[in-house]
Amino acid sequence: MRTTVAAFDFDGTITRKDTLGPYLEQLVGRRRFLAALVATVPWLVRAAFSRDARDVAKERLLSRCVRGVPEEEAARVAASYAPTIALRDDVVAMLRGHVDAGSVVVLVSASPSLYVREAATLLGATDVVATDLEARDGVLTGRYATPNCRAEEKGRRLQAWLSTRGDVELYAYGNSVDDEPMLALADHPVRV
Repeated sequence: MRTTVAAFDFDGTITRKDTLGPYLEQLVGRRRFLAALVATVPWLVRAAFSRDARDVAKERLLSRCVRGVPEEEAARVAASYAPTIALRDDVVAMLRGHVDAGSVVVLVSASPSLYVREAATLLGATDVVATDLEARDGVLTGRYATPNCRAEEKGRRLQAWLSTRGDVELYAYGNSVDDEPMLALADHPVRV
């Protein structure tokens, strides 16, 4: 028997806007967040013109914000941040429809798994495939522990996750060009 899986992108699909900046600001404070943003402007400008530069720009911003933050603190802030994220009612209704129908629901996101997992729990999702942040001795380093889960990496990571699930019928929901590799895997791709 086939398992029905529903894979949802997070930022811009389930959420009304990007979630990384507000999380980082809540984690490290407005002053440190804005200083990090200003310091990474050259990389952010490159990222605006080159999709390949996005991963580097994001990691530079993360490094300036979270390097040295205890994992425990980052998790505590993630737990308090997740319920405040503005969600799209239309997409949340689709997600809940899948949950109610008994589908396996997975959130697939370039955002840090720290708070995407918290949001997944609140939404009733089964699992998360997202960007993990590196920690050493319980302290965040500011680097990725896994590749940034966007674009082609999003498709690869979802495919690896699906490979452990047997025969599946896949619904996938996304809103941007970075979601296309994930949507290409789906029996039922939905662009929102």
